Amino acid sequence: MSAATSDRLCPECNGPVGVFAQEKNEAESSHSVSYCRICGIGTTEPQPDDEILHALHSTQYYRNGEGVRFAGPVEWLVEGMRRWRIHRLSQLVHKGRALDIGCGSGRFLRALRLSGWEVAGLELNDDTATAARKVHGLTVEASLEAFADKSFDLITITHVLEHIRDPRQMLAECARLLKPGGVIAVAVPNIESWQARLTQEHWFHLDLPRHLWHFSEKWLSKELAERGFSQIAVRRLDLAHNIFGWLQSLLNCLGLHHNRFYFFLNSHDLETDNRNYFCSLIISIILLPLFLPLSALLAIVEVMFHRSGTVEIVARVED
Repeated sequence: MSAATSDRLCPECNGPVGVFAQEKNEAESSHSVSYCRICGIGTTEPQPDDEILHALHSTQYYRNGEGVRFAGPVEWLVEGMRRWRIHRLSQLVHKGRALDIGCGSGRFLRALRLSGWEVAGLELNDDTATAARKVHGLTVEASLEAFADKSFDLITITHVLEHIRDPRQMLAECARLLKPGGVIAVAVPNIESWQARLTQEHWFHLDLPRHLWHFSEKWLSKELAERGFSQIAVRRLDLAHNIFGWLQSLLNCLGLHHNRFYFFLNSHDLETDNRNYFCSLIISIILLPLFLPLSALLAIVEVMFHRSGTVEIVARVED
């Protein structure tokens, strides 16, 4: 992992801490990621306060109360992947009660419910939680303390752990909430991926300052084991996150407006009044026929070497 060395030592292992990446966002506030090679975890510095985090995870981030974030064909693809994930997880644990941590607008919970699960969600943003309750009629709480011990058969944390102030405590709480033999599925961006290593501050999944932490597969595997989980599956090929991660990261490396193509898919906003913004989008679209197959190839190759852009670990709590 390429990271500039520093005189700092990791508080966990006393190993050297380097600067993995630095990024300046549109508000001109600078953030960096410090990284410990031994622990396999990165930290965003400085971390935003609670007020800023609340704004970053507002209902605007999820587009609207329905939670529809992308144009029609893309949203259909995302929905199909949700259903495939539910099918995979349902093969590993009997259908019962499921908890989705960081449930956002509740669309994954809605799909779980339609497939026969009894569902509940955790969402720390009050506005987003209210929208999920009103639109989909879901049980959504703001704290895990609202749930009883050993009350769930399945817990999912999908690209949410990196947003949590204390991810270790979150995993410990999950162990408390799962029934004996229950399953947890945790998906995160992988800071030790080829995507991250080669594109660094241009990496799509860096997402500063919304991502407070930046995990590796080895860190997540170790933390789950220390909390009584037995790993039963690792999924490294996520077509949406891995291929698009490469695509947007490569476009970012060209010096185009950061994540411009993603923002277009997310908001349908052409921004014709901003010449730089508009030109970045047009160039991104022109390069799609070249960069999309290249991104698919890179995603497949990095999976073969266990250096995928994202990773999902599925583990069972000990009986």
